[in-house]
Amino acid sequence: MKYVIIGTAGHIDHGKTSLIKAMTGIDTDRLPEEKKRGITIDIGFAHHQLTPRLRVSFIDVPGHERLVKNMIAGACGIDMVLLVVAADEGVMPQTVEHVNICRILGLKRAVVALNKADKVDEETLRLAEEEVREFLARTPFKDAPVVPVSARTGEGIERLKEEIERVALAVEGRRGISPFRLPVDRVFVVKGFGTVVTGTVFSGRVRVGETVELLPQGATYRVRNIQVQGEDVEEASVGVRAALNLQGLEKADVDRGDAVCSPGAFAASDVLDCRVFLLEGAPPLKDMAPVRVHIGTKEAIGRVKLLEVDTLRAQEECYCRIHLEEPVVAANLDPVVIRSYSPVFTIGGGVVLDAHPEKVRIKRAHLAERLRMLDGCDERRRLELFLLWSPKGVERGALALKGIDPWGVEGLLKEMVGEEALEAGGRIFHRKRALELVERMEKAVQELLSRDKLRGAVSFRELSHVLGLSEDVVAALALRSKRLKVVSGGVTLEGERGLDPETQRLVAAFEAELKRCGLQPPSVNKIFDRLGVPPKLRGPILRYLLEKKRAVRVNTEIVIHSSALDRLVAGVENHFKKERELAVSQMKGMFGLSRKYAIPYLEFLDRLGITKRVGNVRVKR
Repeated sequence: MKYVIIGTAGHIDHGKTSLIKAMTGIDTDRLPEEKKRGITIDIGFAHHQLTPRLRVSFIDVPGHERLVKNMIAGACGIDMVLLVVAADEGVMPQTVEHVNICRILGLKRAVVALNKADKVDEETLRLAEEEVREFLARTPFKDAPVVPVSARTGEGIERLKEEIERVALAVEGRRGISPFRLPVDRVFVVKGFGTVVTGTVFSGRVRVGETVELLPQGATYRVRNIQVQGEDVEEASVGVRAALNLQGLEKADVDRGDAVCSPGAFAASDVLDCRVFLLEGAPPLKDMAPVRVHIGTKEAIGRVKLLEVDTLRAQEECYCRIHLEEPVVAANLDPVVIRSYSPVFTIGGGVVLDAHPEKVRIKRAHLAERLRMLDGCDERRRLELFLLWSPKGVERGALALKGIDPWGVEGLLKEMVGEEALEAGGRIFHRKRALELVERMEKAVQELLSRDKLRGAVSFRELSHVLGLSEDVVAALALRSKRLKVVSGGVTLEGERGLDPETQRLVAAFEAELKRCGLQPPSVNKIFDRLGVPPKLRGPILRYLLEKKRAVRVNTEIVIHSSALDRLVAGVENHFKKERELAVSQMKGMFGLSRKYAIPYLEFLDRLGITKRVGNVRVKR
């Protein structure tokens, strides 16, 4: 059993809806106004077992020129086209526009129904068929079968079904291993169930009970129920039309053009990098001219920034950046339909090369060269290029936004790690960019340490500010350096760094005085004053001894020698061998301290985890 989605195309009143009804018995006109006026205004749907080997979903689109945006919303995601041309009128303006849109959307298979054959004689019917074949000769549908039919009398309907089956059986299946995405083309409420959204599954699959994300809103919902072809199913996969009942979703919260996706796999963007072209006969398109952009089921106003020319002319193509007035949900290689702003008609189309470009200033020529490299490359090359263009690396989860299939990214990275790519601190880097960051880190450490000979290390926090990366990433990159040594909380240069004799003398003098003062030292500035240490050396000397663990900061006021701390800890631990509690008075008597020192030392011992305060006393932890 083959299943395909077939979209109608053709001029208004050429009988698209009547033809579907003749084949399926289903009237796709559902709106009261459609019934009253006898024309299709919005998209209609019909699911049917067309032949024993073929089950189809027909998407019936309006033919009126003012409703082409609805036609585009319906045509995206279809597998093949049923082009309907009235034999008594032949090829008309919307016939041409619809076929152009189908070409832009990348469709290659079609069947032509030459409808209203009962209204013309044999000669007129033959001329109409020749006109259609001549028109299609310059399109991808040049080999499409042309079948004379009459929706009114039923003439040719069985042969039309046979031709549809023959073409449909040759339609290739779509790739399903990728994140789920369904552009919404219809929203309605079912009493007792809630809001339902429908559309064609562009990629991936979704199951009942799973959580999905609605974009661009960013809200998440649970899938309560799924229907495919009017039947309840547990799963909907790529290439089928599906109706999703989303728990908690209100009808007012979703519109045609929104997308239901796997959480975190896609993101809305108001900038798209594309390759675009203009159709034969289209007016020139000037740089930054306003246009109507159709992508998926969404229409948005945008401006086209041409990267290679000042004006794009008919039957020419170029790379461009499209700036949109509102965000859209797109994926790389999605087709784009471009229509003029006013008056409105289809002028061209293109393909998305980067659906989520970084918003950084870049020269037009450089951006064009990047898009030229992306155009047509395979997924491994795309990943390599995006890493190369990301000097600070990318998070693993963000690779999906660059069009890298998250289902396959692990395999790609396994191939590339060690050669083109490496991972550090949860970020993926191109090897060249990672080595550049390590080199910048080495230079920064050398410069900071050369300014201050007393400094033992540079903290990860400082390097985080220098490189614009998190401390975890900096620490991981530091391990890849042959010149740096990772120490507690930071890095230093490999090898010993000596102090000049005068600095060594001042350090030794300060340390000796600190050691002599024991547990009741004056402020460090008083010690420095007594020793005559220049102000510019005071901070570096203190930091040097703290880094070397030869001095200990108790609080903002008290700094003691490490030997004094050892004596303090040993005395307290010895006290707890005899007593269960330690009071402030006992602390004072044990070491001959005033209250000014006793309480800060007890609080410091609490922070070290040696003691624990219980009421007004300490106990051993």
